[in-house]
Amino acid sequence: MSTFKTAIRIIWRHKNYMLIYLVGMSLITMIIGYGSMSQAVEATKESSVGTFKPVRAKVSVINRDSGDSLGRNLGRGLTDYLSRSADMVSLPDENQTMQNALANGDQTDLIIIIPQGFSRRFLEACADVSAGAKSVSVPKVQTATNYKSDHGDLAQVQVDSYFDGVSAALLGGLGQSTRDAEVDTEAMSDTANMADMANAASSNPSAVANTASQGAQMSSRGNARPITVDAWAFKAASDYTVKHFANNQAKISVQTSPRKETKTLSAGFAQTVSLASYPLMTALTVCLALLFGSFSMAEQHRRLMASPIRNFSLNLQQFLAALLFGLVAWAYFTILILGSTVVVGGNPESLGWGRICISLLTMMIFVVAASAFGYMLSQFNLSNTVINTVAIIMGLVIMFTSGSAMPIDMPAAMTLVGKLTPGWWYNSAVNAVFGLSPSGKTVSAGVFSAANWSTPALIVLLFALLYFCAGLMVGRLRRSGASVRSVTS
Repeated sequence: MSTFKTAIRIIWRHKNYMLIYLVGMSLITMIIGYGSMSQAVEATKESSVGTFKPVRAKVSVINRDSGDSLGRNLGRGLTDYLSRSADMVSLPDENQTMQNALANGDQTDLIIIIPQGFSRRFLEACADVSAGAKSVSVPKVQTATNYKSDHGDLAQVQVDSYFDGVSAALLGGLGQSTRDAEVDTEAMSDTANMADMANAASSNPSAVANTASQGAQMSSRGNARPITVDAWAFKAASDYTVKHFANNQAKISVQTSPRKETKTLSAGFAQTVSLASYPLMTALTVCLALLFGSFSMAEQHRRLMASPIRNFSLNLQQFLAALLFGLVAWAYFTILILGSTVVVGGNPESLGWGRICISLLTMMIFVVAASAFGYMLSQFNLSNTVINTVAIIMGLVIMFTSGSAMPIDMPAAMTLVGKLTPGWWYNSAVNAVFGLSPSGKTVSAGVFSAANWSTPALIVLLFALLYFCAGLMVGRLRRSGASVRSVTS
């Protein structure tokens, strides 16, 4: 295995080429593939077709008026009312804790503090309105919103809606049918109108500002019953408001339309695998051309022929070294591609491990073709500069004519040039694994077709065979010419 070790040392001696072509160029191509998969993942996250989820604020209610039944009923009713449209968060009645909760953006959006004696003052204000007072100051609860979120402002609207609904229910006697079963026709009419105001108070917060004043006008009539200011009346009004809110939610219908976004994770993954053709072709071509070229030089070749090592064993160890380097390059890109898929937030399992394995098998077939091209190039006995130039040009031609860099429908001339290289067929085979056309468009609803994949994959293998045979022929002719010149001289 001395020849094998020598071949590995030759490859390692040119490690700068590996860093430039294999690692450096791979990072450039992976950036393109990363962007493609990232767009697909973000488009999937932002899609809300067929679903509607209303925003729910996080609200905390601090009831400092729970010393009597009025305060307890008010706090309970407010909590039940808000829980229909918000998430209730329990907080202790401590200033430092409440300040920390507001400073922490994800703990609570709104804190509502019911002051001590608020429920009594609220009912007295409603009684003044019912008695026909001209100017009544209705007390307000204390609120504090999170400055990092606007959800608290939305919850604030619901708080105002609750108290407007309770005042309308109190002024109309709504929910008190068990206490006052007999009302005259005009009072019933007033109650119906006040019920409409209660509907507006709980379903249209922007239209509730005049609810109390309109209720006062109705209650000021001679046949209107004076408001009953006690815990039972307030509880009935609060229960009515909560029940009305629950039974009169807006009916939402979502109309869906097909997404115009056709970029999927499978298309992004396929493009990333296809883009590996450029660094693989350049790296394998340069490194293996230098490897085989080192053994095919005239002086080294004469020494090897004079050695006791059989020619078959000599060539086999060289090809084993080339195969090992190809496996390292393939494993490097496999880790890179799967890692970038996970980093962008994609789930490889959603692509199907079977398809992933087939696409990676296709990349291995292309590695064989690129290695064969490097072997063929080495038999021409070219300089390092020429080898690098040919490898870069071949890689660029494959990249821009295969459709991997620009997954669009290319002109016929570019397609013809692409079909004369293994890159176009490699890209077609990878896209066929995920049911895509060579341009990256879905053609079979993402269904894998063995026939669509096997044909271009087989053509890539034929390219490998062609390059290998051409290399053998060139090497044979070159050695034959060298032998003839040596004999004639």
